[in-house]
Amino acid sequence: GLCLASVLAQHPRFSVRIIESRPDPQELGAQGPGRSHSIGLSLRAREALLAAGGEELWSLVAGRGIPADKFALHLDGLDLNLPPTEDEPALLVDRGELTVALQEHLAGIQGSTVALEYSSPVMSVDLVRRS
Repeated sequence: GLCLASVLAQHPRFSVRIIESRPDPQELGAQGPGRSHSIGLSLRAREALLAAGGEELWSLVAGRGIPADKFALHLDGLDLNLPPTEDEPALLVDRGELTVALQEHLAGIQGSTVALEYSSPVMSVDLVRRS
Protein backbone atom coordinates (compact mmCIF):
# COMPACT_ATOMS: atom_id res chain seq x y z
CA GLY A 1 0.00 0.00 0.00
CA LEU A 2 2.71 2.50 0.93
CA CYS A 3 4.71 1.77 -2.22
CA LEU A 4 1.66 2.39 -4.43
CA ALA A 5 0.87 5.50 -2.36
CA SER A 6 4.39 6.77 -3.19
CA VAL A 7 3.59 6.52 -6.89
CA LEU A 8 0.13 8.09 -6.59
CA ALA A 9 1.42 10.89 -4.34
CA GLN A 10 3.50 12.16 -7.24
CA HIS A 11 0.31 12.85 -9.20
CA PRO A 12 -1.70 15.61 -7.46
CA ARG A 13 -5.03 14.55 -8.95
CA PHE A 14 -5.04 11.45 -6.74
CA SER A 15 -6.06 11.57 -3.10
CA VAL A 16 -4.93 8.51 -1.14
CA ARG A 17 -6.10 7.33 2.27
CA ILE A 18 -4.52 4.24 3.84
CA ILE A 19 -6.27 2.66 6.80
CA GLU A 20 -4.21 0.20 8.84
CA SER A 21 -5.33 -1.81 11.85
CA ARG A 22 -1.79 -2.08 13.26
CA PRO A 23 -0.24 0.76 15.27
CA ASP A 24 2.07 3.28 13.59
CA PRO A 25 5.59 1.77 13.64
CA GLN A 26 7.11 5.26 13.91
CA GLU A 27 5.38 5.70 17.26
CA LEU A 28 6.26 2.21 18.52
CA GLY A 29 9.81 2.14 17.25
CA ALA A 30 10.46 0.11 14.13
CA GLN A 31 10.41 -3.26 15.90
CA GLY A 32 7.09 -2.66 17.60
CA PRO A 33 5.66 -5.14 20.08
CA GLY A 34 6.04 -8.87 19.70
CA ARG A 35 8.01 -10.72 17.07
CA SER A 36 10.13 -9.15 14.39
CA HIS A 37 9.42 -10.14 10.79
CA SER A 38 12.16 -9.75 8.21
CA ILE A 39 11.28 -9.57 4.54
CA GLY A 40 13.66 -10.61 1.76
CA LEU A 41 13.52 -8.01 -1.00
CA SER A 42 14.66 -9.44 -4.34
CA LEU A 43 15.86 -7.67 -7.46
CA ARG A 44 12.22 -7.31 -8.56
CA ALA A 45 11.37 -5.57 -5.27
CA ARG A 46 14.34 -3.24 -5.72
CA GLU A 47 13.15 -2.38 -9.24
CA ALA A 48 9.64 -1.67 -7.91
CA LEU A 49 10.98 0.61 -5.17
CA LEU A 50 13.22 2.41 -7.68
CA ALA A 51 10.23 2.92 -9.98
CA ALA A 52 8.13 4.22 -7.07
CA GLY A 53 10.65 6.60 -5.54
CA GLY A 54 14.00 6.45 -7.31
CA GLU A 55 17.37 6.08 -5.64
CA GLU A 56 16.17 8.20 -2.71
CA LEU A 57 13.57 5.61 -1.69
CA TRP A 58 15.88 2.67 -2.35
CA SER A 59 18.60 4.27 -0.20
CA LEU A 60 16.13 4.76 2.67
CA VAL A 61 15.17 1.07 2.50
CA ALA A 62 18.66 -0.35 1.84
CA GLY A 63 20.08 1.60 4.78
CA ARG A 64 17.77 -0.34 7.09
CA GLY A 65 18.54 -3.82 5.77
CA ILE A 66 21.38 -6.26 5.21
CA PRO A 67 22.29 -8.01 1.95
CA ALA A 68 21.89 -11.80 1.95
CA ASP A 69 22.76 -14.27 -0.78
CA LYS A 70 21.99 -17.47 1.17
CA PHE A 71 18.79 -18.48 2.89
CA ALA A 72 17.73 -21.30 5.17
CA LEU A 73 14.17 -22.30 6.00
CA HIS A 74 13.52 -23.79 9.41
CA LEU A 75 10.38 -25.95 9.30
CA ASP A 76 9.45 -28.04 12.32
CA GLY A 77 13.06 -28.85 13.17
CA LEU A 78 14.00 -29.45 9.53
CA ASP A 79 16.56 -27.05 8.05
CA LEU A 80 16.43 -26.49 4.30
CA ASN A 81 19.38 -24.59 2.82
CA LEU A 82 18.42 -22.79 -0.35
CA PRO A 83 21.05 -22.28 -3.06
CA PRO A 84 22.56 -18.80 -3.35
CA THR A 85 21.12 -16.50 -5.97
CA GLU A 86 23.21 -15.87 -9.07
CA ASP A 87 22.31 -12.22 -9.42
CA GLU A 88 22.33 -9.40 -6.88
CA PRO A 89 21.81 -10.52 -3.26
CA ALA A 90 18.42 -9.99 -1.67
CA LEU A 91 18.01 -7.35 1.01
CA LEU A 92 16.71 -8.54 4.38
CA VAL A 93 14.78 -5.76 6.08
CA ASP A 94 12.47 -5.75 9.09
CA ARG A 95 8.82 -5.15 8.12
CA GLY A 96 8.57 -2.24 10.56
CA GLU A 97 11.76 -0.67 9.21
CA LEU A 98 10.46 -0.99 5.64
CA THR A 99 7.23 0.73 6.68
CA VAL A 100 9.13 3.57 8.37
CA ALA A 101 11.31 4.08 5.27
CA LEU A 102 8.22 4.28 3.04
CA GLN A 103 6.56 6.71 5.48
CA GLU A 104 9.65 8.94 5.47
CA HIS A 105 9.69 8.92 1.68
CA LEU A 106 5.99 9.85 1.53
CA ALA A 107 6.53 12.71 3.98
CA GLY A 108 9.17 14.16 1.66
CA ILE A 109 6.93 14.29 -1.43
CA GLN A 110 5.83 17.89 -1.89
CA GLY A 111 2.11 18.36 -2.40
CA SER A 112 1.39 14.79 -1.32
CA THR A 113 -2.26 14.07 -0.52
CA VAL A 114 -1.66 10.76 1.26
CA ALA A 115 -3.41 10.28 4.61
CA LEU A 116 -2.27 7.44 6.87
CA GLU A 117 -4.57 6.20 9.63
CA TYR A 118 -3.10 3.66 12.04
CA SER A 119 -4.84 1.62 14.74
CA SER A 120 -8.04 1.83 12.67
CA PRO A 121 -9.47 -1.55 11.72
CA VAL A 122 -11.67 -1.50 8.62
CA MET A 123 -15.15 -2.71 9.55
CA SER A 124 -16.84 -2.27 6.16
CA VAL A 125 -16.32 -0.73 2.73
CA ASP A 126 -18.95 1.12 0.69
CA LEU A 127 -17.75 1.34 -2.91
CA VAL A 128 -20.74 3.46 -3.99
CA ARG A 129 -20.19 6.18 -1.37
CA ARG A 130 -16.41 5.62 -1.44
CA SER A 131 -16.20 5.32 2.31
